[in-house]
Amino acid sequence: MVLRSILTGISSAICSSIMVAIVLLYFTQPNFYRAFTPTLFGIEKVAPRVFTDRPDRLASIQRAIKAAEENAAVFFPNQTASPSYIVCFTTKCTDVFGPLPLGLTLGFHRIIIAPNGFNTRVFNHERVHIELHALMDLSDLLAPRYPVWFNEGLAEFLSGSKCLSVLPTAQSIARVKQAVTMRQWNDMVSDKQYRRHYGSACRAVEKIVQFTGEKRLSELVHNAKSRTQFIESLPF
Repeated sequence: MVLRSILTGISSAICSSIMVAIVLLYFTQPNFYRAFTPTLFGIEKVAPRVFTDRPDRLASIQRAIKAAEENAAVFFPNQTASPSYIVCFTTKCTDVFGPLPLGLTLGFHRIIIAPNGFNTRVFNHERVHIELHALMDLSDLLAPRYPVWFNEGLAEFLSGSKCLSVLPTAQSIARVKQAVTMRQWNDMVSDKQYRRHYGSACRAVEKIVQFTGEKRLSELVHNAKSRTQFIESLPF
């Protein structure tokens, strides 16, 4: 009993220490998870689901959100997600989260837009990610049913970017389709050739759409139950 009590006390102390360390890191080090409590870091809530450091830009933000949601609804007719948007116009705002790409999606709950990402393409891209993520569940944590190349390629294809106006080779498309996991994708884009990789992923999805049609691809996405099933359902 004494030994059990000692072990319980040690375990409790370790857990408490870990929690304190996490809280300290959360408040002292820039990180993406701050997106779940942006007002704690001086980012104002200016409307339901909208946070920004420029309240005077609310009207333009809401127009961008409305357009992005309408764009996503064409491919995802039964929208279920209602994400919050954090739109930064200054480095003071982005410094809360650390280095940011043009836009960043966290699960199907939050979208962060960086100052140079305030445009239709980026809003559309991130909103597509949201809907795709909303179709997944806890079983997808270890093996997401949609390979990352498809996730990024679909977001690019539906964003109106025209696949970043690149003409990837068959080799570059084959290479990008090897990036099934997030780690593989991050390793690939570590060379910072973003236009090539995102463009290749977009072209890969475009080729599928040319074969299946956008409506049929939407059905395949919505009916997928696992990564293996989804990949096998694709025409190539």
